[in-house]
Amino acid sequence: DQEEFWENKEACEKKMAQNINAAIIAEFGEDPLKDDPIAQKKALRNQFNYQERASQTFNLPIREKGMKTAPPICSTYSVETTQWMIFDSYMQQWEDERIQEAEE
Repeated sequence: DQEEFWENKEACEKKMAQNINAAIIAEFGEDPLKDDPIAQKKALRNQFNYQERASQTFNLPIREKGMKTAPPICSTYSVETTQWMIFDSYMQQWEDERIQEAEE
């Protein structure tokens, strides 16, 4: 049953190709693709068949690019501080600025 279907489909496609070729010959005088059977077959592509669709795209492979740099130079620094030490340093800076302004 399925073999009969495919044979019938191929016969219909051949008949359709012959009708199209006859229309081309009637319009242009001769078949422009007469000498090239591969070009004839490509010219009659089915636009609804995925394998033969004209808008197929090529999927590029995923590529990764990595760079390795030298780590930045770092040094260990540690100090213990309190709120009063910070306050005292701000007050000292403020006093120094006032003295400098008075000298000018």
